[in-house]
Amino acid sequence: MEEWLKHPNKKARLFARESKKAEGKVSHAVQEEKALEYAKQFGLDLTATSKISESAKRSSDRRKYQEAIDQALKDGVRHLLFYMSDREARNLTDVEKNEILVIEDKVVLHYIAQHKVLHRRSSPADFFFRDIDAVMNKQSLRLHTLRMVDVMTQKAEQGWCPVNHLPLGYAHIKNRTSDGREAKRGTTIGRDPDSSRVRLVQREFELRAKENLSAENIAKRIKVEGLVPPSLVRSYSWKGVAKRLRHPFYWGKFIWQGREYKGKHELIIDRRILSAVEVSFQGSNRGRRINIKQGAFSDVLRCANPECQRAITYEPKIKKIKSTGELKEYPYYRCSNSRKVHNSLTYVPESQIWTHMSSAVDSISITEPFAQRIADFLNEAQIRAKAAHQADAQSYKKDLQRIEEKEDQLYQQLSAQVIDETTYKRQLDRLRQERSHYTELSCKAQEAISDVVMVTVKKVLELAMSAKSLWNMGTPEEKVEYLKMVCSNQLLDGASVRYELKKPFATLAEMKIKEEWRPQGDSNPCIHRERVVSWASRRWGQD
Repeated sequence: MEEWLKHPNKKARLFARESKKAEGKVSHAVQEEKALEYAKQFGLDLTATSKISESAKRSSDRRKYQEAIDQALKDGVRHLLFYMSDREARNLTDVEKNEILVIEDKVVLHYIAQHKVLHRRSSPADFFFRDIDAVMNKQSLRLHTLRMVDVMTQKAEQGWCPVNHLPLGYAHIKNRTSDGREAKRGTTIGRDPDSSRVRLVQREFELRAKENLSAENIAKRIKVEGLVPPSLVRSYSWKGVAKRLRHPFYWGKFIWQGREYKGKHELIIDRRILSAVEVSFQGSNRGRRINIKQGAFSDVLRCANPECQRAITYEPKIKKIKSTGELKEYPYYRCSNSRKVHNSLTYVPESQIWTHMSSAVDSISITEPFAQRIADFLNEAQIRAKAAHQADAQSYKKDLQRIEEKEDQLYQQLSAQVIDETTYKRQLDRLRQERSHYTELSCKAQEAISDVVMVTVKKVLELAMSAKSLWNMGTPEEKVEYLKMVCSNQLLDGASVRYELKKPFATLAEMKIKEEWRPQGDSNPCIHRERVVSWASRRWGQD
């Protein structure tokens, strides 16, 4: 009997998650039904179900999920049930948090459809396969996002801004069918049906064009004239005015993925007014349009100060070379400081960031012999797991044969009038339910025998072996994409960069520096396995 089954605490909670837009393939109801069957099979006391409808993409956005986890721990729930691993998380932060709870022996994780259990004394191979599973879930989300970006880019190329939040004065207008009714899907961009919001923006541009007022004075005049709609009274400020006066959307353009597109949306500001506003800004740093050029690390780094944690801004410096008079651009980064935490800003050259980030490549770069040792160990664990699943499949097959024999006997009893038809139907229904149960278990056992996990492990090891060559040969864009695959929580701390390696690369890096993990050349395979298990026990905090 597994150790986790012997524990007296049988309290369990199901975490039934649908995506934020309820697009999950498995509903809350189905997950509950399967959880009840699973709990009954293993004697668990399913005390509650947490129904969660939110995205699992980012840990910081999962407020309801975290509240449910905290409540489960407070209530002394030991067994956390998930329909599948992707219902638990599609980010590596939550995966790591739950792993710590497992290692500390606070919880046991159950993946119902996959028939997998992760507990304190699970093998290192089980933890590693979970890391791979988590990476695959995150990659699946990444590919979905990529497809969405492709669709939105196509929309941008057609002249329609693909973002949800439009500048003041514009709104998404639902398409209409041939009979004049609102269509269920599809929108175009047009002027806001609320004419007061449109008039507000038009007046802001008029005051700049005709009287050359500053954003502060425009905001004051607008308030005096009483043009601010009630819904905007609390949020209306001169900063919003300054942003709108420079926003390319009002000129019939929009920015998507760092590229400027010509839009098909209607202009709500007269072109003569727009020209006058543009002229009013010429020669003034204050009114120049936002620099949309991005650096290699734009949208990658955040400020390390816990009171700030804002995005790092790309701010290149233009310097004049005295000997030639040539103007040269040097890439620099700084904290956006939108929360006004820093009294002074530190400007960090891009070359310095590259130097710090290259250490991530060094830490995961492994040799081919070392990768082979890891693969051999995991292959051995996979073979044992496959053997166990094959044994289960054979057992389920025998159960199905036994049920068929019982059905034949039941029919014979009906024919011989030993039992009546009502009893026959009742027992036949019970046997068919039992048949369905063992058929499902047999299918799952066959699925578990698949080698897809080891194929993914092989890809991870190949990526680690070729880390150096990929880094040295890659373009800046390719290097950044590589870092996104390998690193997380990338922070700019003053003039230095901090980061964390993602799973399973963090495990590989730790294995690389643990010399005692490596075989010492003993011919006795039992001694070799003991050393591996000894290292794994220390790694996962086991006794």
